[in-house]
Amino acid sequence: MTNGWIKLHRTLLDKAIFMNPHALQVFLYCLMKATYKDMKLAVGNRVIYLKPGQLLYGRKRVSQRLGMGEGKLRGVMDYLEQNGTITIERHS
Repeated sequence: MTNGWIKLHRTLLDKAIFMNPHALQVFLYCLMKATYKDMKLAVGNRVIYLKPGQLLYGRKRVSQRLGMGEGKLRGVMDYLEQNGTITIERHS
């Protein structure tokens, strides 16, 4: 998932997240970590199937990677979901 490229459309400049540095950082992280093809991942003793555009993320690891507290990351993810930028499926 770390190879390749992504495209951004210039209309991103007109979106509210462009003016929110934390939201933009998290959104771009999600874009770059999302799968581009069907993928099967082993997570513990479970198998997770991802479709293109999906990603599996853990709040602790991503918050460390982005240098952002877990609470802040959760708030940004909620913001991105509320404004329709991303869809979150929660699994325990």
